[in-house]
Amino acid sequence: MKILLVNSPRKFWPYINEEDNFVLPQWMPAIGAIARQAGHQVQCLDCMVSKVGWTSLRQIIKDEKPDLIGINESHTLYIHEAIRLITLIKEISPHTKIVGGGVHMTNCAPEILRDNPIDFIVKGEGELPFRALLNELEKIRPDFSSVDGLAWKNDSGEVVINRPGHLVANMDELPFPAYDLLPVKAYGKSRYLFSPGGMTIHHSRGCISDCEFCVWWTIMAKRQLNAQGEEILSPTWRTKSVERVIEEIKIIKKDYDKHCFLFTDDSWNISPGWNDRFAETVLKENIRMNWFAFMRADFMLRDEKKGILEKLVRSGLSHFCMGVEHASQDVLDGFNKSFYSPGDSELVLDIFKKKYPGVFIQTTFIVGNQQESRESIRGLLKYVKKLKVDFPSFHILTPFPGTALYKKFKEQGIEMESDYSKYDLNTPIVSTDNLTRDEVAWEVYLLFRKSVTLAWLFRGLFSRSGYKRRMYIWWLKVTWKLFIGMIKERVFNMRSGIDLVVPDWYEK
Repeated sequence: MKILLVNSPRKFWPYINEEDNFVLPQWMPAIGAIARQAGHQVQCLDCMVSKVGWTSLRQIIKDEKPDLIGINESHTLYIHEAIRLITLIKEISPHTKIVGGGVHMTNCAPEILRDNPIDFIVKGEGELPFRALLNELEKIRPDFSSVDGLAWKNDSGEVVINRPGHLVANMDELPFPAYDLLPVKAYGKSRYLFSPGGMTIHHSRGCISDCEFCVWWTIMAKRQLNAQGEEILSPTWRTKSVERVIEEIKIIKKDYDKHCFLFTDDSWNISPGWNDRFAETVLKENIRMNWFAFMRADFMLRDEKKGILEKLVRSGLSHFCMGVEHASQDVLDGFNKSFYSPGDSELVLDIFKKKYPGVFIQTTFIVGNQQESRESIRGLLKYVKKLKVDFPSFHILTPFPGTALYKKFKEQGIEMESDYSKYDLNTPIVSTDNLTRDEVAWEVYLLFRKSVTLAWLFRGLFSRSGYKRRMYIWWLKVTWKLFIGMIKERVFNMRSGIDLVVPDWYEK
């Protein structure tokens, strides 16, 4: 079969801009490798990095006439772009089979299949169900009900949800990602951000926790049916071997000249044994690189006691993001995130400032829980100022479909924004008991404005760490450009603060 994997044109957040820092979507080389291993002709088209607009995309599909097009949409705010692509494909190439995947499509499979001309949705981890589906499509009389992890429409147009799929037991058995199907050197080109040469990679999948607000763990969860036939999800974590990950890093460095690795793992540092072996191998083989990861505070404290954290920093850990989320333990407990405390986060930050001052520290905070008030948000501001991190990211609590939070709000009858294009973590989706959505937006704007000060900026610009300085220069460059553009256009959306940018080539 002739298979085309497509990442559609889309508007983008200004801080992820087309000029410097698009990063490679991991699903494309992973699924591309599976399809090619099965003997199919595969192409990948990431419209964002190739600057292919909707008119050009229409012509490409018309010319290529693929037998199957794969679409992955994990970001709820972009599902309307995926729907536009699905409609476009069936309009110009009705024979082409469309297979969807990703977090949002997994969690909303019945309604997406019911309301749109899409043929199949792979739920959860994609490799095994996709390979099985390709095998069925090759048959004269395919039996799609035999493909675990597949949602589809039968000849009567009824939506069918098959048995849950299985997770890949040994991740080392996966084929090497088909990076050659993508213009790898066109990604992560920023002179400052994630330099030199930002490249996504992962060593693990899934998580061991099920935070109420988090949708990411659901895509790699273990799925089972209960006695009532309902799908039950359990947090599950697996990893590739250190040897396999080191092999991938070496090939990417050699073939694509990438030297800053962005690990996309939900929680990079779960296994102390893996962490230690990774650091030891990188140091022993003198692999020169910078790397970024999402890390848990409690595990960083554990690894510091074991002497592992120091080795990770020497191995190239230049930047980590840690979910502090809130200053209140009660709020963390309400998020089902009681496995560490604000005190743990403070200890981690103190360790890095004293022992590893060259590492860029990024933290996330969640604003807008149901009890949130002006007083609690301004208390959070005091806490953030006390922490003095390199970059505090403020995310508005967002009930993504598939999360426990979404289910809870539904059961409680709480009114939620119905337009998924606003689910960008910057736009309030619900009001709190004390604040309207517009008031939440304003308070978050003040949080950002009052925490990112001139003193903060100068501290970073004059850091002894070259990596840190480059990050602050990048932030200043992009923010100044954004600010000037907003003044020229006189646009400022009070509810979201920053609107998505429409690239010049979007419709071309």
